[in-house]
Amino acid sequence: MTEELKAEYAAHQLQGPTGIWWSHHRTTYPEGTPITWNRFTTAFRGNYIPPGVVEMKVGEFMRLSQGTKYVKEYLHAFNNLARYALEFVNTEAKKIAFGYFKRKQKNPQAHGYRCSLHPGVFQSIDFPRRT
Repeated sequence: MTEELKAEYAAHQLQGPTGIWWSHHRTTYPEGTPITWNRFTTAFRGNYIPPGVVEMKVGEFMRLSQGTKYVKEYLHAFNNLARYALEFVNTEAKKIAFGYFKRKQKNPQAHGYRCSLHPGVFQSIDFPRRT
């Protein structure tokens, strides 16, 4: 799916006041200007998400660690907060450099199973034991 199709599909889903806002906002672009996903999300966030909220969510994302969360719980939190800090994780290389699976180290024997995902890329993940 192209970036323009993603934006078109998302815009088609907007209803009520949000749909009306987009119809009006769309007219601010010169005729024939392609609306990419980046252009759409920037406009939408600029109108509906206050900058203070974005800054707060970026801070939460930067402090996020797996801690004692299960991998699934951590990934859910990571993906939920990452949308506010895309500049840190918009490529696989950036995710790795940022520390996609950053976490506080625990004793693997006391905590659960340890699993190496990819040598040299991810150090390891602890999978807590279910009792």
